Order: sequence, then structure tokens, then C-alpha cells
Amino acid sequence: MPRVSLHSLILSLTLVSTIAGLAQNSKDSVWVRGTLLLANDSIALEMDWRLDGEIPKPGADTLWTQVLRNSELTAWARTDSTQVQMASNWPKWRDSLAFTLVLDTGGFKLRSPEDTLTAFWQPLQSGCFPTTSTRDLEKMLASLSDTPFEAQRFDTAILWLRRHCLTIPSLRRLVNGFDDERRKLSLLQGARITHPEGLPSLRSLFFTARYQEEFQQWVGAPPSLH
Repeated sequence: MPRVSLHSLILSLTLVSTIAGLAQNSKDSVWVRGTLLLANDSIALEMDWRLDGEIPKPGADTLWTQVLRNSELTAWARTDSTQVQMASNWPKWRDSLAFTLVLDTGGFKLRSPEDTLTAFWQPLQSGCFPTTSTRDLEKMLASLSDTPFEAQRFDTAILWLRRHCLTIPSLRRLVNGFDDERRKLSLLQGARITHPEGLPSLRSLFFTARYQEEFQQWVGAPPSLH
């Protein structure tokens, strides 16, 4: 992620409606242009932003992409001691929307004619960052529920976990969908977690004494979860 200097970092995005097709079942979408404006300051940070998963090219300050209605804007930033993260869906009912995303010493502010959303700087968490959005978690849970065999669900989940960063409650929801306790433990060991100190609370996922003991031994010296 690019390291930049921060005093007032402004991302201005203007959305212009486009139509994906003329057929009745075609999906409406919006065409998005984003521009970063940076100002000099002594506060160094890492910063990333995405439109429905689209990642700006390295070093670029502009992103053109087409996103579906109710797609998601995600943004996060981190200093040596603090972090901030924001996620917001595009309104379903608007054909066009102009808004500004501002990152300053107060945090993120997402301003539109209808509302202003704010995310404040927080102390740097002990595990991974940024946190996977609830939207992405729900999509994965829905995909797993449509997969009939637990072995296939496990293969899908373990690959997904390696690329995502979950809270303890989110990890519990995912692992709870499995019956085999060996697979449950493997999923926990393969996960990246925002607060590893909360791992002991997941002991209740196991019912047999054997796996409760194996889990307890692992929690005593878990691998790096960053």
C-alpha cells in the first residue's frame, strides 16, 4: 500500500449512472471516477481504498470502474499507533451520487448530500488489519451453505481464510458451520484474526475432551496471526 503524508487527504468520487443493457433482467450499474488529493504533513501512514473490490494500480491516484448498485466502497488507513476503517454501500435508489471521502486527523468522513458518515481513529489492534467487511463474510457463508459436502466446504473456507482478516465473532460464525472437530481446529489455525487474545473464547466450539485439550494447547502458543 502507498505510504503518503497526511494533513487532509481527500478522495472525490463522482458517480454517473450507466445501464448495463436494455434487457429487462439486466442490472443497473454506476460508473465511478475517484481522485486522490494529497497535502504535505509529517504524519506518515498506509492507506488503501477499493470500489467493490477493484484495487487502484500501484502509484495511481485515480480509479475508473463500473460497479453494481448496492456495491461497496471500503477504505482504511494506519499509522504506527492508530488505525481507521470504513465501509459503505452505494444507495440502491439513486441513479447518480456525488460524494467526498476525507481522511484527516479526525478519521474518515464520507460526505454526500443526504448524510455524513464518520469513522474515528482507533488504537492499533494486536492482530491483522484491515478487517473483512460483513458483506464479504455473508457472501462466503452463503457460498458455503450452497456446498453440499463438508470436505468441499472446508477446502473453500481454508483458502478464503488465508486472504481475509476476521473478528472473533465472525470466525465463530464461519467455523460453527462445520461438524468435524479436526476441521474446526484446522480452520482456526489457518485464520487471520484481528484480536488473537480473544482466541480462548472459541473453546466452546469443541465438544469432545480430546479437541478441547488440543485447542487449549494450541492457544497457549498460537502462530503469528498478522
